Amino acid sequence: MAGRRLCAAANERAELARRACLRYVSCSGAGIRRVRRRNGFVYLLPSGRVLKDPTQLKRIR
Repeated sequence: MAGRRLCAAANERAELARRACLRYVSCSGAGIRRVRRRNGFVYLLPSGRVLKDPTQLKRIR
């Protein structure tokens, strides 16, 4: 029963995101992480490498 409620809740969140022209992304998978370095942050890819692509960095920031 709890599994059905979780699935229904995820579907509802995805539908709300779609209505707002957003993408719903579950946090259960690997993704980009923000890590503090010196006086700022770097963004790490799932592989552990630093994200350096200017287009992707602009999108995130």
